[in-house]
Amino acid sequence: MERRQAEDHVRAAQSRTESFGRGRLVSTYSIRHRPGLDVAFVLDGAAGDFQIGMGAASDDYSSVMSLGVDSREGRLHAVGLWTVDGRAEKLTARILLQDRGLIVVEATPLPLAKRPRSLKCWSFLRQDGVDHYSDVVGFVSPELAALPPVPLRTYPR
Repeated sequence: MERRQAEDHVRAAQSRTESFGRGRLVSTYSIRHRPGLDVAFVLDGAAGDFQIGMGAASDDYSSVMSLGVDSREGRLHAVGLWTVDGRAEKLTARILLQDRGLIVVEATPLPLAKRPRSLKCWSFLRQDGVDHYSDVVGFVSPELAALPPVPLRTYPR
């Protein structure tokens, strides 16, 4: 994902904070563990073709990561991309769980050494030309608790 796209997503999420949780994307949770990252998308009524994703960017947008799912003709496909200093690399992503109101995606491996100090986050579901946004609630596994925290900010100030 390019810097401009990440900036557009952050601005769009900031402008829609009042509607978080009221669309088809109810909430998004990210769980950082030693081998990678799990993202849980809580849904209300997403069916058919859609795109859903969570993204995170460093304060200066030199590091941008996106992880999500493309749904086409009833088939789900996990997608992930991490761009650091203009160099993009695909993330190994897989769907861990799919239920009527929940999709969990994992990206692994996700090296801890490349993680930024803080992140601007967004999460959205796009279906039939309409975007539904949610907040991103971040958690860190207990085994990583000794690491310095990386705050997730859906609407940075």
